[in-house]
Amino acid sequence: MLFRSDPVRALQKDAKLNEKEKKELRRISGQLLWLTSNSRPDSAFDSCWVSNYGKEPTVKHLITANKAIDKVKKDQVRIAFPHLGNPKYWEVLVYSDATHSSLPSGASQGAYIMFVKGGRRVSPVVWKSKELDRVTKSPLASGTMALAEAADSGYYVAAYGVKCPVKCFTENKSLKDHLETSNIVSDLRVDELTWRALKKWLKLERLLLHGLKGSVSLLI
Repeated sequence: MLFRSDPVRALQKDAKLNEKEKKELRRISGQLLWLTSNSRPDSAFDSCWVSNYGKEPTVKHLITANKAIDKVKKDQVRIAFPHLGNPKYWEVLVYSDATHSSLPSGASQGAYIMFVKGGRRVSPVVWKSKELDRVTKSPLASGTMALAEAADSGYYVAAYGVKCPVKCFTENKSLKDHLETSNIVSDLRVDELTWRALKKWLKLERLLLHGLKGSVSLLI
């Protein structure tokens, strides 16, 4: 990897990357994205961060990318897909999280992981940690967008496979409280169409919203 043989360059952390270094950063980003989507949900945050380095990546971004590769090689992860029993009794569980303007490019990040539960066993189905599809202007808006993407993915699985409501979990108490009240959301920076869709799903009981106690993050 670059910089291993050039410690002087590694110290220039705020220097902009040259074309060779940019190519290396894109290569690592592609590797991490492929790996994360197939078998390493634990690397989803690093993959998202590395792939959103902005228009002017610097040496420190490539150093971070190299560290992410080292971490993947060092840590061993095993994903289990147990037998879940009778599909009639399955449940769809989705956990969502978000941060606002946290990526190197200034964009917001959203994450979710979905499980299908059968009895006392769960099996992971989908996991994502990525830049939110639309620009958000507040933490509440970021949380709303992440929850909407998680709920939409969960509803697809529930409607065409398991045939049950989607249980969504979030640690964002403000988001949960706002969605469960009949009052109009005061934060005008939240996308209105997304907000109405979530409220409608809750009213129709297609979506069941639960809070998480303590500090839980799906982004790291």
